[in-house]
Amino acid sequence: MSFKLRDVLVIVNRDSAAHDIGPYEVVPGERFERTFGDVAVISGYCSLHPSGSIRISINDG
Repeated sequence: MSFKLRDVLVIVNRDSAAHDIGPYEVVPGERFERTFGDVAVISGYCSLHPSGSIRISINDG
């Protein structure tokens, strides 16, 4: 996934189980929002993706 600075990642969990998306855990019924303020690459486990991993890139433009 690729984002620019000040983009917002929104995850809504309508499942009955918690899910890990990189460093973020989203519990059932939760709406998670994250505004990206720094250039970064975030990698980690993803319980939703078949590969089990996710990479989030935040660029300055």
